[in-house]
Amino acid sequence: MRKVHHPKIVQQSDRRWVVVCEDCERNEKSAMPIGINTPVNSREKAELMWENHCELRRSALRRGS
Repeated sequence: MRKVHHPKIVQQSDRRWVVVCEDCERNEKSAMPIGINTPVNSREKAELMWENHCELRRSALRRGS
């Protein structure tokens, strides 16, 4: 069963937003998901990426992966 991830939204010093997931960073077996550690200009976009990442994790759990 896959572990539930707990990504965070962080604002960088250049005022851009980034979704950071320490669980993904620790996983050396898989590629980093799209959007994780990618700076964006608005918090709203970062929140959408955060929700998407959380939903991907929940969907995998529901499927029994």
